[in-house]
Amino acid sequence: MKRKMCGQYVHGINRPGSSCQAGSTGHAGVSLIPLGLMTKGDMAEIAEIRTPPDRIHPESRSRLEEMGLRVGKSVHVLSNGGDGALLVMVDETRIAMSRGTAMKIIAKRRTP
Repeated sequence: MKRKMCGQYVHGINRPGSSCQAGSTGHAGVSLIPLGLMTKGDMAEIAEIRTPPDRIHPESRSRLEEMGLRVGKSVHVLSNGGDGALLVMVDETRIAMSRGTAMKIIAKRRTP
């Protein structure tokens, strides 16, 4: 599914109430924010992956999915220094990613 939303193309599940602003609320007051803005220890569920089709190769999106970063997956932020790479855990696997990639992954923050 591809839909244009807030000037960006959204792939994956496009949930009603989601928006381009960090901290926006969707259903039942759930906060949707980019993974890159979460702090160490945060738990979240991936809601959508925003990728403009003209700026990401299909192989890059496939690579994210191969690493386990898919809509609906639970993510635990292990490290986020705020200026570089993030370290997250998905399905008992640690994954390092760039801040740019993390900002394209929109997640629903969960309380531990």
